[in-house]
Amino acid sequence: MEYILERIDKIKDEALDARYNMEQIVTKISTGMLSESYNLKEANDTFQHFKAIITQ
Repeated sequence: MEYILERIDKIKDEALDARYNMEQIVTKISTGMLSESYNLKEANDTFQHFKAIITQ
């Protein structure tokens, strides 16, 4: 049971990190701080990471 709770906490932390990263990408896109191609790569990398967290 303790292992499950630790795993849930780890997934929650990783999900919060992924959400923060997505918010940073949106901020950078909206302020024009990144080139379009870099925006897409960074957004895709973050999405893939978040998807991996969810499917674990």
